[in-house]
Amino acid sequence: MVFQSSISGGDFYKVIFESFYTNIQIVANALDVFTKLLNFEEQKKSTDSKFRLYGTSTMPPSDHCLAKFSDAQRLRIFTDNLENRLRILNIKTLKIRKTVCAYLDSIGCNISKTMEMAENNRVELPWRTLDNKVDCGIFAMCHMETFMGSTTWQCGFDPEKELEKQTRQITELLYKYISKILLSDLNNFKDKHLEYAKEFSKSMEGRKEDKKT
Repeated sequence: MVFQSSISGGDFYKVIFESFYTNIQIVANALDVFTKLLNFEEQKKSTDSKFRLYGTSTMPPSDHCLAKFSDAQRLRIFTDNLENRLRILNIKTLKIRKTVCAYLDSIGCNISKTMEMAENNRVELPWRTLDNKVDCGIFAMCHMETFMGSTTWQCGFDPEKELEKQTRQITELLYKYISKILLSDLNNFKDKHLEYAKEFSKSMEGRKEDKKT
């Protein structure tokens, strides 16, 4: 086990984080750990800042898209998952299309009709890729971290035509996010990982000295 949190809950093993390699799809559970971290950081922000709430990949489960599930069933599992997330984060009220609006209706939130009638517009992102079919997880993590609702949003990626630059950015973000998760104050094993890092650094210095001699 490499990640455990007594605050947000959840135990995550090394195999999950082994998907943080280039040319490998990041598993959904790894993104779920990242949402825990982002929700944890949101609670430290000023009350004057925009509040963001991150859901997990099972907010509803993927198989609930199948026709055999009714809207009522989808709403029930979504409600249970969302209320569990709000309870863990100690959020007493929620101020935030079909299932989401139904949930908002069920708790008496009066913005559901506005949301239901809102027009969906697909944003043509300059860094959108056509050939890269494996790094969607790292793009999702970057989008979650950087998007604040602005119409002029730039997450920092170069366009796919600058393939070498974009590939380097993806690799750097893989290193950044795995470090951010494992060394987070949310992780009970943070100190252990820091010790491992120090030991590794010393061993690398020893190897350099051996080469010199």
